[in-house]
Amino acid sequence: MTSKLPKDLRNLQEKIEKIELDLGDKNNPEIQKSMSYGLRVGIELVVAVALGVLIGIFFDELFDTGPLLMILFLFLGFAAGINNIMKQLNSLNKDKQG
Repeated sequence: MTSKLPKDLRNLQEKIEKIELDLGDKNNPEIQKSMSYGLRVGIELVVAVALGVLIGIFFDELFDTGPLLMILFLFLGFAAGINNIMKQLNSLNKDKQG
């Protein structure tokens, strides 16, 4: 099929096939490591924010303060999630350097 195409299109077709082969290799350890790291970062941020909101709702109900504590703990949960992500980035950077 590629023999009937002009030279430029053949080159493009070969590049596309090479990329498809590289991306299709799900057993590649680098791809698996990157995917697991991205998933872990996303989950940790969502969990930290959700826990902050739940704790805030609990204390709002306990002290009858309305949404004030929920908003406060929402921001604290977000800050904790960002802090965890920064720690992971620093440890990942140290692993690659050393």
